[in-house]
Amino acid sequence: LAERYDSVFVVPCGRRADLPTTIDSKPIHRAAMADLCFQHLKNVHVELFDLEQLEFSRTWDLGLKYRPTDGFVAHVVEAKYVVPQENGKSRIQNEWYNGEHLWRSAHFTVLVEKGSPIDRDDFPPNHDVLEAPLHVESDHLRGLIFNNDDLAGCLHPPVESYIRRHGLFRGTVPSSEMPFRIKDKRFQFFV
Repeated sequence: LAERYDSVFVVPCGRRADLPTTIDSKPIHRAAMADLCFQHLKNVHVELFDLEQLEFSRTWDLGLKYRPTDGFVAHVVEAKYVVPQENGKSRIQNEWYNGEHLWRSAHFTVLVEKGSPIDRDDFPPNHDVLEAPLHVESDHLRGLIFNNDDLAGCLHPPVESYIRRHGLFRGTVPSSEMPFRIKDKRFQFFV
């Protein structure tokens, strides 16, 4: 994406009632992981306003926020969001806020796994396709981490190290306390 576009903005989503995994780690950890993952990439900017405000900016709102004076905004989606469902419409059209309008008017960059069969007739009117390496779903990654399985290069090494160091996605709340010892113990009793 960074090679194709002038700027890439990564916006980790804030809390979403429909997506419980957005609350399985504290926003500070999600912000740190996003920074670690993307900080070394040229023209890639991590925007943390959703995490800071504990809210979720819809794709529609992001399109308005980043609307350029010239050029266009491309919303990057996996192919699974554009393929038709049972009713013949995509998940974007069926589930997203202003989905029908987005489908017709927004520009989408559709990530397609190398070698996957695609039917461009299923794609939105304004789109381009970018071949991407095999995508590993975040739920699957969380399962691997929870079970302490080998991640086999699924994560950028600094992110994997951060997750392990802070005990994230292990089924317990990561500690936010700092243990210390009290040298002179004094107790007070109130009766």
